[in-house]
Amino acid sequence: MTNASLFTVANKTNKTVESVTKEGPQTTWQTQNLDGSPDVCGKEWQSRYRALHQEIINNKREAKFLVYFCDLPFGACFGYGDRIRGLISLFYLAILTDRAFLIHWKVPKPLERFLTPKNINWTFPIPLLETRKHFWRNIYGQTKKDLDGWLVRNASAVSSLVKKENFSFYFDKPVEIVTSNVYFAASAMQWNKYLMQRARDMEISPLFPDSRRHAKIGCAFDFLFEIPPRLQNALQITRKKLRENSTFVIGIHIRLGDKQFGRNNTRVSESDFPKYFLCAEKVERKLFNLDGRKQARWFLATDSLLVKDYARKHFAEKVITDENKPVHIDLPNEDKKPISDEGMMGILHDHLMLAECDFLVVSPGSFSLTAVGVGMHSSKTHTFGEKCSFDSKKKMRSR
Repeated sequence: MTNASLFTVANKTNKTVESVTKEGPQTTWQTQNLDGSPDVCGKEWQSRYRALHQEIINNKREAKFLVYFCDLPFGACFGYGDRIRGLISLFYLAILTDRAFLIHWKVPKPLERFLTPKNINWTFPIPLLETRKHFWRNIYGQTKKDLDGWLVRNASAVSSLVKKENFSFYFDKPVEIVTSNVYFAASAMQWNKYLMQRARDMEISPLFPDSRRHAKIGCAFDFLFEIPPRLQNALQITRKKLRENSTFVIGIHIRLGDKQFGRNNTRVSESDFPKYFLCAEKVERKLFNLDGRKQARWFLATDSLLVKDYARKHFAEKVITDENKPVHIDLPNEDKKPISDEGMMGILHDHLMLAECDFLVVSPGSFSLTAVGVGMHSSKTHTFGEKCSFDSKKKMRSR
C-alpha cells in the first residue's frame, strides 16, 4: 500500500468531508466523519507555512528555527503520548513565531524510521548557529549536571510563560531548542494575546477557543507525518481483520500503569479494567443499536499481558490485539535493553489503529487522548472506560 494519509484508508463510506490539510473533498470510512465540519483545520495556513519553512531552510529568509528535541542520555521525554503533545504544542508555537519547525527525536529510536516528513522537512539538520536550550517539564531524577546549559522550567512555569510572553521577542536566538512534554497548546496558549492574535490573523482554526477540543492534535499530526509503507502495511493487515463484513470497530485502550516496567504507579486498577469491556458492550447496545445479526469488533491496545489474556478468554470472538509483549518507549524492558524497532512499530501501530476506530473507550492518559486527536474524534465518539458516559452521544446507524 502506498503512503496514504491516515484519513484515506482502504475501507470507506461514501460520505464526503474536506481533507484536513489539502483543498478539495475526500472520502473517509470513519463514522464520526469529522462531525460533518469541513473546516476543522482551516485551509490557508498550511500552504503559507510550507512556503515559509522552505524559504528558511533554503537560506532565502532569516534563519529562525524551533526544534523539538529528544536526544538526551537520560529519561527526559516520557512516553509516546506525552512526546506527541509536547511536539505538537511546539509545532504551533513555531508557526506563530515564523520559525522553521524541526524534530530531533533520536531516543530510543529516530522517529523518521517510523514516521516520515509530509509537508515540511522536519529532519533538516539543526543549524550550527547561536542556540538556546530549554527544558520544559517536571524534573524526575535528573541532576543539576544532567541539565547544565539548559534553561529549566517545570510544567507550571511553562504554562505561566506561555500565557503571558511575547515569544517574538522571547525567542531571540536563531535556534531555540526545546525538550518538552507540556501540552500548552490545549489551554495556556489560548490566554496569550500575542499568539492568539497571530492565530486569528493566520486563520489557524484548530487554535481558536471554540474549536473541537482535540482537533489541534489531528490537524498537526496529519500535516507533519506520512505513514511509511512498512507501518501502513501492518495497519492494513489489522484493518482487514477488523473490517470483515463491514462491522463497526470499537477501540479500547487500557493503561494499567508502569508496574510491569519496574515502576510503582497505577493508572487503572486490576480490579477496574473489566469495566472497559462492559463499556464497549454498552456502546454496541446504546449507540450502534446492533440487532444481534451484526456485531462490532474490538481493537484492544494495552500495556498489560493480564488485560490481553482476559480479553482473549472472555471476548475471543471479537477482540483483535497484537501478540507482542507490551513495551514502553521511555522505559527499558526486563533485560534492561531499550525498545526494539519492532516494539516501536507496535506502539505506533496501536496508536494509529485506535485513532481509526469508529468509537473509542479510553483511559485518562496522553496515549489515549492523542489517539482521540489523531483520529479527529469528537466528544460524541469517545468515552472514558470507567465512567462510560453517553450524555452527549448520538446513536449511530448500523451499516
